Amino acid sequence: MTAEVFADSFYYLALLSADDKAHSLAVEVSKTMRSKIVTTEWVVMEVADALCHPQTRGLVPLLLDNLRSDLNVIIVEANRDLFDRRIGL
Repeated sequence: MTAEVFADSFYYLALLSADDKAHSLAVEVSKTMRSKIVTTEWVVMEVADALCHPQTRGLVPLLLDNLRSDLNVIIVEANRDLFDRRIGL
C-alpha cells in the first residue's frame, strides 16, 4: 500500500455510470489502485443525491455496502466539528 488518496463524488459517479465521459478512466484507476481510498459520508451523500432517480437509486446501497466492506476504503464520519473546521476551505 502506498499513500492514501481521496475519492470524491466525481470518481464514484464516473465509476458507476458507463455513460460518464470519465468512466473508462475511473474503471482503470480502480483496477490499478494500490493506495487506501479515503472518502467521507458527505461524498457518499452527494453521490446518493446524484443517483436519486428511480432507475439509479438502487446503486446507492450497493455502493455503500461495497465501501463499508472494503478494507482499503476509509469513510470519514460526518460530524459538526470536522464540518466547521473545513467549511472555510
